[in-house]
Amino acid sequence: MVDLICTVCEKKFSVYKYRKDKARYCSYACKYKDFSILSAGENNPAWTGGLPICKDCGKRCAKYGAVRCNMCNFKLGKQHWKGGISFTKERHAYYDHKAKMKRRNVEGSHSQEEWEKLKKTYHYMCLCCKRQESEIKLSKDHIIPIIVGGTDYIWNIQPLCRSCNSIKHAKIIDYREGAFQNSVL
Repeated sequence: MVDLICTVCEKKFSVYKYRKDKARYCSYACKYKDFSILSAGENNPAWTGGLPICKDCGKRCAKYGAVRCNMCNFKLGKQHWKGGISFTKERHAYYDHKAKMKRRNVEGSHSQEEWEKLKKTYHYMCLCCKRQESEIKLSKDHIIPIIVGGTDYIWNIQPLCRSCNSIKHAKIIDYREGAFQNSVL
């Protein structure tokens, strides 16, 4: 047995000779106490200063390398992704639709701005039941359905509410013919 001194509490403790090179603590309590001191923030040898501070409000930013926090960026109107559409359900629906069309190897695509322009052209109205978007949620209906060989270009899309879209299913019905066809795109 060899006598050593604990690096945390400085008590004397004994270990076997073959353990003398690895033993630094008299107990598990001292070991974890030392570990918690070393791993806490500025005491950690790998500490680099933490997250940066926002130059406007002084709070911590959410990401390394950021200049402003998310709230200050939002107040300034800065968007966090290409395209300028905010973090909304419409944005997620747009990217889900885009990924779905890519998986199905569908020809063509359209942008979120084109879809918004199409809805505005028809006054945010379902072309089948004539209800406005305040009482319903409009969905993209492919006039020539994808399953039949239709494309995802904007000229093959019409705004329908979800119930009318599901009733139409895979039929080829163009509701735009009755709704001022000349003003579309």
